[in-house]
Amino acid sequence: MAIQSNFHKDLSKFEPTYKWGLTKAQIFMILKMIPGFILIVCEVFLLTGILFWIVAILTAALTITPPVLVGIGKWQTFKNDMDFHLKHQERYYQTERIRRYTPDEFIKQKEIKETKRSRSKKA
Repeated sequence: MAIQSNFHKDLSKFEPTYKWGLTKAQIFMILKMIPGFILIVCEVFLLTGILFWIVAILTAALTITPPVLVGIGKWQTFKNDMDFHLKHQERYYQTERIRRYTPDEFIKQKEIKETKRSRSKKA
């Protein structure tokens, strides 16, 4: 990471803007969202009632959400989270020895003895 100050800004993360003050990633995001919007507009005229809402929400989730997540830079974390939560994962915890606990270990003791530390003398 570069040294930053008020006079020398870190320009490694700066994206140049193009038309209408949009960056390249934002322009591609908008272009990839257009087919989803066209499908939803067609659904407005072809479907009615609750069927429209179900199909429109599914269309938006499948065609508009991914470009938005790519455009804001959250797609990879979203993809990793979905992989983590949807995959069946078996985890085992194994120790060398099985220890049996006695019932008195779970009773809170009235006196807690702490070890005394020797204090270092201040100079």
